[in-house]
Amino acid sequence: NITFIFNNILNNKELIIIVVAFSISILMIYIIRRLSVNYAWIIAIISGTVTNAIVIIVSFSLLSVNYSVGGLIGGTILAIAVGLILHLFVFSINYFPVLAEACKQGDVMYVCWNCDSSLLSMYHESVFYDTNYIFTFDYSIYKEFKKLGCVNIFHLPLAGNTSFLDIKPQDKLYDISFVGSLYKKNSYDAIADKLPDYLCGYLEGALYAQTLVSGGNIIEKLLTPDIISSLNEITDYNKSEASFADIGKLFSSTVLGFKAASMQRIMYLNHLSEIMHSGGALGTPYEVHLFTDDESSVFPFIRKHGRVDYFTQMPYIFANSRINLNITIPNIKTGLSLRVWDILNCHGFLMTDYRAELTEYFVPDKDIVIYEDGDELSAKAEFYLKNESLRQKIVANAYDKVRKYHTCEQRLKKMLEIVDKNTI
Repeated sequence: NITFIFNNILNNKELIIIVVAFSISILMIYIIRRLSVNYAWIIAIISGTVTNAIVIIVSFSLLSVNYSVGGLIGGTILAIAVGLILHLFVFSINYFPVLAEACKQGDVMYVCWNCDSSLLSMYHESVFYDTNYIFTFDYSIYKEFKKLGCVNIFHLPLAGNTSFLDIKPQDKLYDISFVGSLYKKNSYDAIADKLPDYLCGYLEGALYAQTLVSGGNIIEKLLTPDIISSLNEITDYNKSEASFADIGKLFSSTVLGFKAASMQRIMYLNHLSEIMHSGGALGTPYEVHLFTDDESSVFPFIRKHGRVDYFTQMPYIFANSRINLNITIPNIKTGLSLRVWDILNCHGFLMTDYRAELTEYFVPDKDIVIYEDGDELSAKAEFYLKNESLRQKIVANAYDKVRKYHTCEQRLKKMLEIVDKNTI
């Protein structure tokens, strides 16, 4: 299992380059910041950020990795500007214990916005440092860590990215689209044949039960003390002394969570595409399109496409699909995944499975459409494919609401207000 994970990481050139560049820039910032010179912080911010960009540009060019020069330069300029204005804290997407440790030692605020759920890195003693300001999009995670005694943790949902081109929908090229991973290369499949039969059978049953649930995560509750004890006996789970994530948390999220998402997505897509292909109750056939980097899956009735670029291709697909699907990974218990905001932000029509926080921001059947299972997904897809004007009205409602109330700029403003209020 560990070899499988490491092989995937080592084969990801982009990830390795970004990690190396980020590490070099952090080291440079740390060294310069400690120099006894005037404006050390400002010099460190500019030097570290520029170095990060140079390392990425040179490495990507040498390895022939596709990237947006304009986007990288723009991001670098923005990072420098934000850093110069607010150079009293370190910011990251997702929580990193190493950054929390460094900020604690330097008495610097560490602000992060968790965009993934759940993060095993959060289950670390450093999460309780008073120099942390942790924002998470999933309210259930906020409640969990608040209960554990984490003082500076706040709920902040994800948002629409206004840096996307404001694409006006033209001809609808796709009837129904799903853009995302099928998680076919998951940790569970890598170890399933090594598990005892009784344990494998129990976990398979738990996974199947999860695929029948909309709007929640039951895997954690199905990992009973006896099952966790069995997992401990056969699993070599090495963690740092500062980590308080147990084997149950590891399996429910990293192992079983991704496998359940894979099973559910394949099940829903196959069921929907078969009905759409046959013409369904109305006798009109429609096509389901899948955009993914997974090359191994076989779908007899799906038009399969390759991976698409997040900034340049994905917005066009969302805007030019009659229906866009969201199938949420079980690890997200109550929050809204980034795909929800991206679809609505790109003039897309959204059909999504249920999560508790959906109705806090959107009105079902007026802004978005929610389905509870595969049969309801198929029935509602047929209905809205036949009702163009109603579909376009829903698209306009959701787009206006996102652009008015739920942009990244508004979220960051809220974040800064909370940080400022809690540091007085």
